[in-house]
Amino acid sequence: MVYKFKKIFLAIFVTAILSTCATDETHPQKTHVEADKHKSHNDNNPLVHLKLNHDQKWEMDDHTRRVTTQMKESINSSELNKIEDYRLLGGKLQSQIDMLVQGCTMKGESHNQLHIFLGAYIPTAASLINIKDLEEGALKVSELKSQFAIYDKYFQ
Repeated sequence: MVYKFKKIFLAIFVTAILSTCATDETHPQKTHVEADKHKSHNDNNPLVHLKLNHDQKWEMDDHTRRVTTQMKESINSSELNKIEDYRLLGGKLQSQIDMLVQGCTMKGESHNQLHIFLGAYIPTAASLINIKDLEEGALKVSELKSQFAIYDKYFQ
């Protein structure tokens, strides 16, 4: 039962974070959360929906580039020896996600593509706060590193 409430809380939290970001210029009332509703409910990995910009990487604004670099550095430089280390990393990543969202000024398709990435990244980062053991923490950090490897293929 507690797990179910945590899942519901996480879904509400992600929805709230993503809906506060700037909207797409071509659809002013359409948030990224609403756009995500058009995806299949069976999609386990939203990153499969990323696409390049005519065979080129999407250009990120300076703020997004700076904060995503900070997130990567946090993941790659953290010493993760105890469960608490993973939870602290989760909290740090959440603060960086908040900073990313608060400063979001991107618009258009690059913005939409970024939110496809964030649709996978935010829940993975948030899950670090509630890990139960070191193995789970290591798995989540590995997943975050894989997500950023994909990010680097689509964004600059």
